Amino acid sequence: MKTIKRIADEIGVSKQAVEKRIARQPLRDALQGHITKDEKGINRIDAEGELLIKDAYEFDESSDFGAAYIPDNLSNDSSAANEAIQTAMAVLMQQLEAKDRQIAELSSALATAHRTALAAQRTAESAQLLHAGTMRTMIETSEKPPVETPQADETHQPPNVYPEPRSGLWARVFGRRVGR
Repeated sequence: MKTIKRIADEIGVSKQAVEKRIARQPLRDALQGHITKDEKGINRIDAEGELLIKDAYEFDESSDFGAAYIPDNLSNDSSAANEAIQTAMAVLMQQLEAKDRQIAELSSALATAHRTALAAQRTAESAQLLHAGTMRTMIETSEKPPVETPQADETHQPPNVYPEPRSGLWARVFGRRVGR
């Protein structure tokens, strides 16, 4: 009889991985009666249980779509096994169709975003060319760029050379203003 740690070392996985695998169905039911605890409380697995665990790992490595381990008692009944396989295949096909739809939606969204980015890039290039053409024309004709001039209705006041004296903290507290 071997410990879980020893079996895990032989398989090449961690002890925790084997414990998790043993806790899941259908391996948990298949191992009933093959696991015993010794006087120290350590789980010991007999040779048949060891083979079940190793077979579960071999099955996962050889499967293409990660199907669940099928215990020996189920493999004797071929109709039940076929039904289980058909059910698993139906679920996987539904998942595959859903993923195909998601990929199609994301592809169309990506194509739309790509077209939008190209249009924005073309617009920016056109604006740069227009600006460059305008600047070239101004340089060639020696014109100065237009300067904004105040409108006739705006009154232009000279800047205040002497700013108003600021009142201090105590003057603000007691209500006195400077310059009265």
